[in-house]
Amino acid sequence: MKLGMVSDNIRKRADKLPAERRAELDALGTRWTTAKRSTT
Repeated sequence: MKLGMVSDNIRKRADKLPAERRAELDALGTRWTTAKRSTT
């Protein structure tokens, strides 16, 4: 499994993560939103 897929899965489940786990991921610099790519 690629790291990008793992990150995407974590973002999708962010609302289900325990507060402690989310805080740990915040401390690591987790980005909870992704930038939208320009199609132009």
